[in-house]
Amino acid sequence: MNHLQKLKYDRKWRKNHKKEIKKSWKKYYLKNKEKLKEVKRLYRIKNRDKIKIYLEKNKNRIRRNDRKYKKKNKKHIYYINKLYREKNRERIRSYIQDYKKKNRDKIKEWRKNYRKKNRKIIYQKVKKWQKENPFIYHINSKINKNMKLYPLKKYCEIKYDKNCLKIATDRHHDNYSKPHEYISCCRRCHNYLNLQRVTRSKKLSREKNV
Repeated sequence: MNHLQKLKYDRKWRKNHKKEIKKSWKKYYLKNKEKLKEVKRLYRIKNRDKIKIYLEKNKNRIRRNDRKYKKKNKKHIYYINKLYREKNRERIRSYIQDYKKKNRDKIKEWRKNYRKKNRKIIYQKVKKWQKENPFIYHINSKINKNMKLYPLKKYCEIKYDKNCLKIATDRHHDNYSKPHEYISCCRRCHNYLNLQRVTRSKKLSREKNV
């Protein structure tokens, strides 16, 4: 057999035995995980320049393949990401906090540019929220018009985090039917309290469905 004939034969065999190849590869991978990782790491260290040149030349092709893979395997990717988030919540939170501290100016510029480019989208979202939550919107507008009737304390009452801004700027209502009962807090603590409320409502909805 010539070299070309061997290649043709190999291709045909692979097409006809895809499942068997996958099973054997999985077994080998599970047995030799650490070994394979070390091999990859050493290869990347030795061939950094080659890898960079290859990535620069084939940027568009790599992006297309990534998009195709993501479209085909949406559920699988979502499931893997969900598992990772559940296992590494504290790690992700600490990473986000560190990134925000280091890149405050960069984030501010990005937000400004986003608002300029997407004013219509933001306006539509705000209007949608107002239609879905008319009672809350009515109370918030009432408070904003008569700020003297709803005075703020000087400092934040919660201070849940080390990064608390200390000076109170917002009013948090646990129950909007009682607008005079509120907590004076900073913006960060207010966001934290709103997240807690959302998690509570989600838990209640799950329990009802069960």
